[in-house]
Amino acid sequence: MWVGLDAVDWAGLKHNYGSAEDIPGLLRRCGGADAGGAGDTDGPGETGDPRETGSAADTSAPGDTGSPSDTGSPDDAHHAASDLLNQLFHQGGWICSAAPAALPFLMRLATTPQVPTRCAMLELVAMLAAEARRVEVRFLDPGWAPAWERALPEVLGLLDDPEPMIRRAAADVLGVCESPGASVLPGLLRCWETEGDPATRLELALSLGKTALRAPVGEHGAEAFALLHGLLDSPHPQLRLAAVHALAPNDPGLPARELGPVLEALRDPTVELWRNTSSVCTGVRGVHRWTAALMTGPAPAFTLGLLADHHDPEQRVGSLAQAGTLPKSGSGQPNCWPASARPPPPTPPPSRTGSGPWPPSGNSPPAATGPSCSRPYAIWSAWAAPPGPPPTCCARYPPLTSGFAAAAAGAASPTTRTSAPPSENCSSPAADVRRAAPRAILGA
Repeated sequence: MWVGLDAVDWAGLKHNYGSAEDIPGLLRRCGGADAGGAGDTDGPGETGDPRETGSAADTSAPGDTGSPSDTGSPDDAHHAASDLLNQLFHQGGWICSAAPAALPFLMRLATTPQVPTRCAMLELVAMLAAEARRVEVRFLDPGWAPAWERALPEVLGLLDDPEPMIRRAAADVLGVCESPGASVLPGLLRCWETEGDPATRLELALSLGKTALRAPVGEHGAEAFALLHGLLDSPHPQLRLAAVHALAPNDPGLPARELGPVLEALRDPTVELWRNTSSVCTGVRGVHRWTAALMTGPAPAFTLGLLADHHDPEQRVGSLAQAGTLPKSGSGQPNCWPASARPPPPTPPPSRTGSGPWPPSGNSPPAATGPSCSRPYAIWSAWAAPPGPPPTCCARYPPLTSGFAAAAAGAASPTTRTSAPPSENCSSPAADVRRAAPRAILGA
């Protein structure tokens, strides 16, 4: 595992916090109890004990909570992995001289089954590989390119790992790295033919789309694009969504043309599969935002599609968050609502005074029109729940249509509550809706 580690002049290399002499100790701790023993090192007098190598880093690295008593435990390994990411990557912007020196050891950790931080090592490799493509040459250490060429076969080999999470992480690395499609596509396509894990197939689809754009792509480029276009008709909604994301960089108009299947996938319970992917790794609201970024310009049809009533509070809150992107006319009214859904503006409510109930009787807005208007006052209730914005702001957004009302169905109607709401769990769905609604309406 550690052969060659002590042959590196770590003190002469740099990371984000200065000298890289603490990197060997962090690498050893990342290996946990089973990967840091003596006997596979080549430094004179080296014992292999992580408490004796890089001991300064063990006590002073940013965010490090390890101690001699728990060194070798999985928790300590993960703390060390977090510190290692901070040292070698931090916020990106360059590839430091310590990164190419550490890369072979990151890959050894990632390919060793008993190491508890395998996924964390591949996550760090993915971040470094992606940053190496983005930064200017002057910020890229010259040792990175040859180090990456040597690491690529190991990453490709992890596509056959028994653990699905490792296969997903490897596919993510291959999707963001700088290697041309001709070097990567054969492995991804071969893996696609045998992969049975649903979340890993999503990751593979995304990586195929990214890799097929990195010239030269060789003979497999056309095969990859044909596969992705075929997935647009897949019976699995998330595979259809993955195909849209994979093809959109080369066809920006595709998300709008496939709006129906996109919305169906976003509102389907299987959208939670994306939590298990390496590159997306988020739930309903994150996938909403990720997909909204595909839309070129204002996309009211996309947002209104999300605002349709849904039984899942996460879906309703996510749709309200996207509602802030709706274009507004000079009067502040969303100009994308159908005319039939825009009743005349109500009389603006008076300013709030004293501690009496608000809004006062007779000043509530008229019920929104349109289908599925089960909670016409839901958003008004969200505004009314103290503390809230000044009531005069409400006059800018008079008709909050059935889409908003349905999306915020978790909030109570002001017809039954005109004073301060009862205390509630701040993490409840209803509280989430009340917090999201004013931000969504204001476009915050």
